[in-house]
Amino acid sequence: MNDVLLISSGLINPPLKARLLLRKFLKEIRYIDLHYAGELNEKTAGLLAAYDAVILYHGKKEVKLTEKAEKALKKYVKRGGGLMTLHSATASYASSEAFFSITGGRFIESSGVQNFRMKPRTDASKMFSDFPVFKIRDEIYIHDFKEKVKIQMTADINGKEVPVVWTRKRGEGRVCCINLGHLPGTFELFEIRRLISAGLSYILKPKKKK
Repeated sequence: MNDVLLISSGLINPPLKARLLLRKFLKEIRYIDLHYAGELNEKTAGLLAAYDAVILYHGKKEVKLTEKAEKALKKYVKRGGGLMTLHSATASYASSEAFFSITGGRFIESSGVQNFRMKPRTDASKMFSDFPVFKIRDEIYIHDFKEKVKIQMTADINGKEVPVVWTRKRGEGRVCCINLGHLPGTFELFEIRRLISAGLSYILKPKKKK
């Protein structure tokens, strides 16, 4: 069993219904034991070592992480912790250089809610490469990538390939960023649930047999 901490808050962005649907889905995954927190503050950051992975899903604008919280998160990932960000989490910490160095992508702007097609990159890792092309209606965030990342899946937005899913290794830890989750219906789609499961498989370390 893997202990996973879901840090999530918000009523509008992300919508409460979306947060509840995500929580319900995660609780149905048999290989994780789900825990909850509302914010990534100094208290929460100090407890990260107790978890195999952390999922961030909230949308407070320009959350300023304290230096202590930033160091704790970097240390957690570097020492082998898994980190997943969903949708607006990257926008919440857009001003944090430390967070940018962990995820490798910084929020720039929103594409607005629209219909688009998702597809894996031709060089995507095995757990993402066998996804079919599928259509979805959601909001995509545009990011600046100054750090080396592995783009796994993209969306066609106004004729441009926009990264939607990317992964990254930091020290002994792994990071998976999924740029979806603005609309509640997103988490009811089979493809998105499968995508989150693939992301969890990527960031979680295999348990050693006793």
